[in-house]
Amino acid sequence: MRSEILNFPIYKYLDSSFLGQFIGQEGTNIHKIEKDNKVALDIYKNDAEETMVRITGPYWNLKLALNDVMVLVAKIRNNNQQYNFKIPPKDIGFLIGKNGAKINEIKLSSNVDVRFERGDELGKYESDCEETAKMLGSVIRQAVSRQVIRKSPISTTSVVSQTIETKTDAPKKPTIWKIDEKKRERLANFGKYAAECLPKFVQKVQFAAGDELELLIHPSGVVPVLSFLKGNHSAQFTNLTFITGMDVPTRKNRLEVIYALYSVRFNARVRVRTYTDEIAPIDSVTPVFKGADWYEREVYDMYGVWFNNHPDLRRILTDYGFEGHPFRKDYPLSGYNEVRYDPELKRVVYEPSEMAQEFRKFDLNSPWETFPAFRNQSITSGYETILETVTEKPATQNK
Repeated sequence: MRSEILNFPIYKYLDSSFLGQFIGQEGTNIHKIEKDNKVALDIYKNDAEETMVRITGPYWNLKLALNDVMVLVAKIRNNNQQYNFKIPPKDIGFLIGKNGAKINEIKLSSNVDVRFERGDELGKYESDCEETAKMLGSVIRQAVSRQVIRKSPISTTSVVSQTIETKTDAPKKPTIWKIDEKKRERLANFGKYAAECLPKFVQKVQFAAGDELELLIHPSGVVPVLSFLKGNHSAQFTNLTFITGMDVPTRKNRLEVIYALYSVRFNARVRVRTYTDEIAPIDSVTPVFKGADWYEREVYDMYGVWFNNHPDLRRILTDYGFEGHPFRKDYPLSGYNEVRYDPELKRVVYEPSEMAQEFRKFDLNSPWETFPAFRNQSITSGYETILETVTEKPATQNK
């Protein structure tokens, strides 16, 4: 097979000071390229005193060898990025120190190579300076600051002046949650699909806060709807994030129970909302989600919602014998009973709350203190309706 010669201008890609790293100890890098690709590799200087690499061998072997040469050059450049900055001549003596003591200390503490060159040339790698070079430059500047600026009477600005100007970034704006329109459209289509599959239970489909899907359902459909959302292949809402309640005294069914579900498969969330009053119970979803046990106990404790078929429905946050449900709007802030330690009986006692007259606050501006004349504010304000199957009509008055 005929041998060919390829002359490669390595001086364009690698500084002559790194030529020793290219050759390797006792020529190990050169010998490895020759052995792997079955070529002959020589380093020489042309008429312009520029470093060249001559590769001799078959054509396809030349291409493989050249590839190995470029990989080695890239590795050397990545490990030896250059960062150049100017130092006023009058300050060089402070940086070098006696017999080079300070500059050697900088090299050892920062693990970088620091060299001094005359002239205004920034170096060959300044145009393609990457993050690695910026990092090394930062290390050098910090080392210079530690060794020179803090130990000399010279001002900070006169010791080191960067030659690379940092670009001023655009003014920072507050981060605003951007709605994913495609994901929002898919959620809307799924909400309509769920309403078509469960027309008996789903009364309304809406979006809250722009892209949060909500299904408003009849109280009798809690178990069927959550079973559908968990088991349907198009949904797979297998994670019950939480269950909470809400008290809106202006409504006929003042209590609301909210179920938050998450689909790991589709990275989507949905909330299921239903309603009840102080007496009517709601079916427990513990047969569908085992983790609903304590959530439902908390809703029962705070709001007084009774869950049928719950395995152990009792208070979870308040004490034994507690009266009322603290999260209801008509529950007094001071509570009904006072718990204190009696030093005579040497135990904790429960007593009816009594407040002295001078500590009472007669402020009737709050709508919750004039029960049942609460503010009549729409519970659906701020929501975007996608689909509504049941519309509540106002009751007609008999004349």
